[in-house]
Amino acid sequence: MPFGLASAPFIFIKCLETLEKYWRIHGISVALFLDDDWLIDSDQASCAALAVRVRSDLWKVGFITNDDKSHWTRCQVIEWLSIVWDTIHGTIRISDRRLSSIADYVERMSQKRFMVSARKLASFVGKCISAGAVFGNISRIMTRYCTISVAAVKDWNSKFSLDQ
Repeated sequence: MPFGLASAPFIFIKCLETLEKYWRIHGISVALFLDDDWLIDSDQASCAALAVRVRSDLWKVGFITNDDKSHWTRCQVIEWLSIVWDTIHGTIRISDRRLSSIADYVERMSQKRFMVSARKLASFVGKCISAGAVFGNISRIMTRYCTISVAAVKDWNSKFSLDQ
């Protein structure tokens, strides 16, 4: 990779942005985030045709799909980026895995009397903010002070106590 492995995610994203633009120009409703994506269409037949086309396009440009992880058929309930999107009931919720991860962080912080490293607190804040599709803007508002605390330390491994 040019500039070492650190540039790999950037190059990967730039390649996918081009594909995403191509698909959208051709009327395909697609959402991408790194190596996760999903398609949206109105009926089962056209959705299946789009899935075949997208899969074919990915292979043509040299991507190898993970068929164990991928759903190439229509589904109405899907977990994407740790959010469960349920079009049958019209709901979204945080996956049990993500929810338990957030709860585990809170438990570990309380066991250590809220003495945390900047790295751990930043990870916790990221998990909360990534659930913003469910929590809404409250996830940003309620973690704002934690973000300020992380920004104020000298390095990632600095430990400090959270205040009230």
